[in-house]
Amino acid sequence: MVAPPTGGGERRSGGATKELIDEARRFDLADLFFSTTDGRGIIASGNEVFCRVSGMTEEELIGKPHSIVRHPDTPRAVFRLLWNYLEDNRPVVAYVKNLASDGRYYWVLAAAFPVGEGYLSIRLKPTSPLATAVADIYREVRAFEVERERRGERRSDVVSQSERMLLSAIAGAGFATYEEFMRAALASEIRLRREAMQRAPTAPPDLDAHDPLFSLLEPARQLGVWLDGRFAGLDDLAEMDQQLSSRSAYLLSLAEDIRVFAFNAVLAASQMNEDGEALTSVASELQSRCSVVIDTIEKLADEIRSATTTINSLSFRTAMTALQCEVFEFFCIETMLGAGVGGGRVDTVLHDLSSLHAGMRRGLELLVERAQSHEQHLQDLRHSIYDLQSGLASLSRLVLSGRIESARLRDGSSFVSLFNEVGDQIKAAKREVNLFRDVATSGHPIDGAEIDGARSSLASIDERLASVV
Repeated sequence: MVAPPTGGGERRSGGATKELIDEARRFDLADLFFSTTDGRGIIASGNEVFCRVSGMTEEELIGKPHSIVRHPDTPRAVFRLLWNYLEDNRPVVAYVKNLASDGRYYWVLAAAFPVGEGYLSIRLKPTSPLATAVADIYREVRAFEVERERRGERRSDVVSQSERMLLSAIAGAGFATYEEFMRAALASEIRLRREAMQRAPTAPPDLDAHDPLFSLLEPARQLGVWLDGRFAGLDDLAEMDQQLSSRSAYLLSLAEDIRVFAFNAVLAASQMNEDGEALTSVASELQSRCSVVIDTIEKLADEIRSATTTINSLSFRTAMTALQCEVFEFFCIETMLGAGVGGGRVDTVLHDLSSLHAGMRRGLELLVERAQSHEQHLQDLRHSIYDLQSGLASLSRLVLSGRIESARLRDGSSFVSLFNEVGDQIKAAKREVNLFRDVATSGHPIDGAEIDGARSSLASIDERLASVV
């Protein structure tokens, strides 16, 4: 359970003063809730869980700014971050402490993204240690904001400062960027939630097969199973990311070592008399080949950076789309077990299902795009690794020639030592590059049949949504 950042106090809401209660409002791990807003953040709809957890009726929520559930303990900087991402047409994830109608609080992990002319936000119950750490960070950032505003400083200036403070604290927790933080938070919360629910499974609901929403469940579940498989592979992607990053650092260090060695070899050979002509020739050729190898290493390092960027984007899109699909299925079942789609609810239910479906469709296409880009980057890496292996083999042959020529010299012991040293470096580099090759050839790319199957599931949902009316 996440600890509340602060306690007590009052908050004005809806024209009335609301007493804050330092107590969490209960909701289950299985509960998923969402809301849609227009481009200004005015609530257009929300599901039953949103109403229940917030303690407000649909009528009390619809048409109100989403800030109606904003808790004063949540830093203003968090909402600036959220809006910056959304207005830039990018999805965003954040921990948020919300305020219920009775004055109690509830923590959520919110995943929001643009849909149509507005936004859709999905929330789930946070349980990871990261959520507790964030609560501590928020407490400090919000205290800073309150103090600066109390001094009379302009709010926009205060929020700019607190945003930097927030990002600095997140970096101090081990995340270089906010993107890195929200990828980790989303994947961690989804994984822990699913593990906990698998340990304590609930009985499947008794659903009416004649309900118009029932037909949506089968294609949604088919898509969900596929997405769950991709989500389960995120640990492998994270390991690949870590391995590629560490190999990149080693390769850049190797390039510098080779550059220094080549320079030293040519410099030493240039100081020899006629007896060292053959050695001078070997050293000059070695310097030329070293330049080629260094260019290959630097190209490979650039490709690694591109590959890791794509891995991170692919991981985030996979987690986001898996969550969207789960919420779609959850909402279908929630509606079937609740008020259904009768009466005046048809338009609202269809609006929400269409919004969720649009999010899934967009998410799937971006996921496929990132997966294909990831595979292309790995192919480029494999080609560059082959070029590097060839370059290292060429250097090995020159090092052997250098040893032979050095041994012929009366005072060639220093050259022998020099060539032995670089020979050992090249052997180590070959071992490292072989490991690198293994990393670049691992993974499970998405094949065409998988993509066609996922798109077919979405098309089925689209067709069946049209028949719900």
